[in-house]
Amino acid sequence: MTQTGVIQLLTPFYEKLKSTKPLRTGQICFVVTPYLYQVPQILDFIDAVSGEKFVVRKRNVRENEFHANQFPKALRHLNFGLTERPLFVKAKKRPVIIISPEEFEMPLLLPFVGHRKHLSWNVLVGIPIYSIETEETRYSGVPQEIAIIASYLRLPQFFYCPPPEVYWPESISGLARLDRLFTFCPHHLTASPTNIALNDDAVSILLCMLQDWLGLTGEEKMKQLFEEIKIELRKEFEENVRPFLRKANGK
Repeated sequence: MTQTGVIQLLTPFYEKLKSTKPLRTGQICFVVTPYLYQVPQILDFIDAVSGEKFVVRKRNVRENEFHANQFPKALRHLNFGLTERPLFVKAKKRPVIIISPEEFEMPLLLPFVGHRKHLSWNVLVGIPIYSIETEETRYSGVPQEIAIIASYLRLPQFFYCPPPEVYWPESISGLARLDRLFTFCPHHLTASPTNIALNDDAVSILLCMLQDWLGLTGEEKMKQLFEEIKIELRKEFEENVRPFLRKANGK
């Protein structure tokens, strides 16, 4: 893709960080990212061969699944609660855009945590970036037409990330999907940070998109500027891009 849409206004789109730590909002990080299923799948324990070996299969979750009186006996060996079941989730280490929460009230929290350490975990929000299909990878990525539309801010759940000008051995460009955002712990086995980050203007537009998509209020001045950018890009899209897409689609 050429420099289209909002990318024309955000040059350079990325900045190179002096250090990968601490992780910050806008930074690109490779993170173990779960796939989203319309219907969750669980691991069904068919037979317990021993306390350590099991025969299992995956299947869709059923209604009334998580009842204590339906607890599979095999799960007793794996430290599951009576209303807990093992999920089957595919995952991939994808590039994500980090959003770092500004504050955790740890001093107030820590005296009451006790053995429930999960209450005090620092977490980050990740917006995963999905690759765009090419002639070599046809049907294995997001269609290029969708990426073009997203670059004009016409799709509120998608944010286009162009290829970086600096060399990086793995692709970090593509379509950031706000509709797939998730939380993760910044553990070194889970997340591998890069020294590339969105510049401040790109971060501001991304956060405005996220606020709009979630129906949240934000800084009025930035919101007004964001609306002006969208209006200008919409005009350019209708004049120059939509006719091209219609022609490409045979309409």
